[in-house]
Amino acid sequence: MVLDDIQIKALAVAEPDDSIQLMRKQAEKLRRNYYNENLQQYLSQINEYENDRQFALRKKFAIGNQDRVEDLLRPVDNVFVAKGGSREIPKEKQLAIEQLNNVRNGMNIRQYMADVFFEQLIVNPGGLAFLERIEEQQAMVTIKSIAKIKNYKLNGIVPDYVFLEPDGFDEEGKQLNEDETVSFLWAYDGANTYRVKIRLDEKETQSVTYTTTPHNMNVVPAIVYSPIMDTRDRTQVSPIWKQVKRLDLISVDDSVKQIYQFIHGFPKYWQYITECPVCKGTRYVDGVLCSRCKGTGVNINKDVTDGIFLKPPKNEEDGIKIAPDIAGYVQPDLETWREMRVEIDDKYEKVFYSHWGTNYQREGNETATGRFIDIQPVNNKLNKYADWLENAEKHLTDLIIRFYYPTSFKPCNINYGRRFMIETPDQIWTKYKDSRLSSPDHVLDLLLQQYYESEFRKNEMMLNVMVKLMKLEPYVHKTVDEVLGWALSDEDKKRKILFSEWVKMLGYEYVHATDLTRLQTEFDTFINSKTNGTES
Repeated sequence: MVLDDIQIKALAVAEPDDSIQLMRKQAEKLRRNYYNENLQQYLSQINEYENDRQFALRKKFAIGNQDRVEDLLRPVDNVFVAKGGSREIPKEKQLAIEQLNNVRNGMNIRQYMADVFFEQLIVNPGGLAFLERIEEQQAMVTIKSIAKIKNYKLNGIVPDYVFLEPDGFDEEGKQLNEDETVSFLWAYDGANTYRVKIRLDEKETQSVTYTTTPHNMNVVPAIVYSPIMDTRDRTQVSPIWKQVKRLDLISVDDSVKQIYQFIHGFPKYWQYITECPVCKGTRYVDGVLCSRCKGTGVNINKDVTDGIFLKPPKNEEDGIKIAPDIAGYVQPDLETWREMRVEIDDKYEKVFYSHWGTNYQREGNETATGRFIDIQPVNNKLNKYADWLENAEKHLTDLIIRFYYPTSFKPCNINYGRRFMIETPDQIWTKYKDSRLSSPDHVLDLLLQQYYESEFRKNEMMLNVMVKLMKLEPYVHKTVDEVLGWALSDEDKKRKILFSEWVKMLGYEYVHATDLTRLQTEFDTFINSKTNGTES
């Protein structure tokens, strides 16, 4: 889409529409839960239940939901380490390939998607990932917050046009004074970049002029962070938008629990008081305030604000026995504290379940690493995340290719892996063992490879070694004793028996560095030498 003169001037002075205004408010709530941004301003005083001092303390010690949102989104890490997938970029587009290996601050495109783009998808869903020219032959992907966007029109995740808010600089890049009657903003469409100047005259009438610079990319060089549209409000929303209201409630509940813990959560010391051994309870010694008891007249070693101090009964005949209970502690109301924690945990479980369709099953104790009760809804959700991120990475990659090769553009092909490895290695191993008696080899091959991928997900060398050995070992899903019980030739049995000896002789580093075909040939030679007695 290419804007005409009337459209440029009208959009330049138009106020942000309702959807932009709403997305800005939504972003504030998302940032509060993700970053704890402006959390103190959000918390309001609970009238009739807390005084000003307690409210100030509650705001000061409020923790927020930063760690909970981290926990809520942790399963998405599996999208970026999933096995499988492919990435095809025309080999002749070398400049684009170099840029994709350093999109920003040394991050390649996939690292950028995991560390920067995903975060913006959560907290800035209506914002834009923008490819900005920083030199004649160099560009950088930048973040445009929804707060800095005046208006846009989307076609899928790509804008037809974008108008940014005035940036406070003049034509030469110099900062404008606050009382200036002119402002400047940037605008973009499918063919051009516009530097728009808006002047306000004495009658507060706005006049618009602009300069035009072609960018030769045939599209606006940007994509919106979130492809998820709220069809009622016509806004782009975060994947966790439906969970925000309950997260806000948790913030309030947690702040109340924290202040209860600080004010009422400590055991209160008490003791019966006795008179000061120096001043004998008179508070003075030779007319001077007693230095031992600080003028209290009693024998107290603790600060009087640290406990409760009781006068002993005057008449022991009343049946009150003091010794040995001359001091002790009053324990706080732990049940209220526990109920607060249970209520917060219950709310968070609902948040987690509403997003993932299942919850963790904790093992051992509450802090132990859990497993998902139901894997299928998690896989379904991760596939959605993978779809969103895969599509975004493809569009960003295409923008970078267009930037360097506008006249010979060829699109890329990006496919994210979908083997998410949600199950733990122990879970996969148990499934594999249970399947060995009844499943065909191709199923067992898949399960065993999934086990290795999960067990060695952070050790590429060992994963490579174990997958090679899996493909080389004879009757890999059977034990030596099982193979010896079959009616096989002696050579076939030796291949199974001697496989471990051969691997030990080679070592893992050699297996890692040698291709599969050569390893197969060397194993055959090893078995022949053992069978014919020609081992060197």
